[in-house]
Amino acid sequence: FSPSGIVSEYYGYSIGARSQSARTNLERNFNGFEDLSLNELIASGLRALRDTVQQGKQLDSMNTSIGFVGKDTKLTLLDGEETQAYLDLLDEGEAMDTE
Repeated sequence: FSPSGIVSEYYGYSIGARSQSARTNLERNFNGFEDLSLNELIASGLRALRDTVQQGKQLDSMNTSIGFVGKDTKLTLLDGEETQAYLDLLDEGEAMDTE
């Protein structure tokens, strides 16, 4: 809901620097979102975010926040350790894909 009264439904959204690139990534892949688990959705969002990071920089728990909300789930914000665990899994998955 925006102050102008416009209500929008989103499957994924990004804000901040280079957000358009992340939104484009999410728009290309959103058709399968309904069938993904929460962990897979978080990984998809992290991949979209990672693809927008400036060269020479990496995602870490200091520059990345993860939050989610659902129909039967109140807003949940993950702490630094939980965020780092998702980032580690993302890196492990990428390493397995290249082997």
